[in-house]
Amino acid sequence: MVTGDYANGGALMGKDDKRKDTVKRQREQSKRMNKMLDRASDCISAISEEHTAAGQLAAAAKASELLSSVWSLSPAQQLMFQANMSLTDVDPGSTLGFEGAKADGGAVHRAVVR
Repeated sequence: MVTGDYANGGALMGKDDKRKDTVKRQREQSKRMNKMLDRASDCISAISEEHTAAGQLAAAAKASELLSSVWSLSPAQQLMFQANMSLTDVDPGSTLGFEGAKADGGAVHRAVVR
């Protein structure tokens, strides 16, 4: 797939084209994230419906796996401060591996603290 400035038949894309492309990607990403959150929510609900400890653990593990899928690396790896890092190197507005948009963060948080 051709992306970037030459995605439009070899011609440079204008700012409006790039903005529309960004908005389209964000919508698709939000749809995927909402689908994942719905599945995770179902798994979380299933925990209390399970009658055995093994069933509860399996449902919890599946919910954890689904919620972790929104990270490009595990949260522990993304958030770990390395010895060679400086606080000035950290962008306070970054999402540290979270693949969703800012609006998706609230939905993930609500699913986790349910």
